[in-house]
Amino acid sequence: MKPLILNILFLILVFLAAASFRLTNLDLIEFKLDEARDVYEMELFWQNPHIIERGTIQSTGVYNPPFWYYILALISAPSRDPEYLSGAIAVINSLAIAGFYLVVKRFFGQWMGVVAALLLAFSPWSILFSRKIWAPDVLLPFVVVWFWCMSRIFSRQRVLSLDSPTAIPPSNNSGAPSVGLPAFVPPVAWCYFGLFLILGLLAQVHASGIFLAVGTAVALVAFDLRGVKTHLAGVLVGLLISLIPLTPYINYQIKTNCEDCRAFTSYQEGETIIKKGPDNNAFLRPFQFITGSGFQVALGTEGYQAFVEQNPF
Repeated sequence: MKPLILNILFLILVFLAAASFRLTNLDLIEFKLDEARDVYEMELFWQNPHIIERGTIQSTGVYNPPFWYYILALISAPSRDPEYLSGAIAVINSLAIAGFYLVVKRFFGQWMGVVAALLLAFSPWSILFSRKIWAPDVLLPFVVVWFWCMSRIFSRQRVLSLDSPTAIPPSNNSGAPSVGLPAFVPPVAWCYFGLFLILGLLAQVHASGIFLAVGTAVALVAFDLRGVKTHLAGVLVGLLISLIPLTPYINYQIKTNCEDCRAFTSYQEGETIIKKGPDNNAFLRPFQFITGSGFQVALGTEGYQAFVEQNPF
């Protein structure tokens, strides 16, 4: 079978696998306070279009930037029906997983791409976080672009280190080592531009993007120490452009003498939290995501117990 036809078949397979649990049973969606609030905000926006200055509120009492609402406003233009919105977000995530397959295939080989994409397609937590009206549910498309940029930059790092006796040559589509940069990719300066544009937008969609940005910066500093110079112009331009959607939020903080700064200070002083101290769930959650456990959080203890008893397999 010709490679192009095989690639298309695998791409369709990955998309259908991702869609199988994301685009079915859309009447069974999580719809609580967060989701209802976002639908309500979109209904208000389309009744009276205006510049949205703040987004969703965090558990800290601080409002997020409005970028999530900008995305949701585009998605909700045809309809504010919760089932439609959940389905649209599920389609976006299914396409993102197909894109993830293409990225992994390009840099790590065909079969690695298929296996990694299918694992992501059938990951229970990934399914849960890809079909409801919630800001974290649109993170995956941004992360796929981030992963492409990082893979491109890292492949350059490996190529420039080929003179090292321990260097690992980059792989071609078949997974076999090959010398040289991957084909049909833009100059690396554009990768740094795209990387920091995405990181800037990610941090506005959800605060977890801030931690990803810190980790990315540490990795790039490590690359710098190995002689792979960061394109500062691409970094700065990407960051500056990513700040454009943030300007209404900054304007609001200026007008209110940084209202959210005061809310954050109150949170830090313990006025808005019941229990002080670290939350151990922060350490458990990554392992739950990997193993597909911990669904008591989503289903409730009673609902989860009933599910386990009725479906032991």
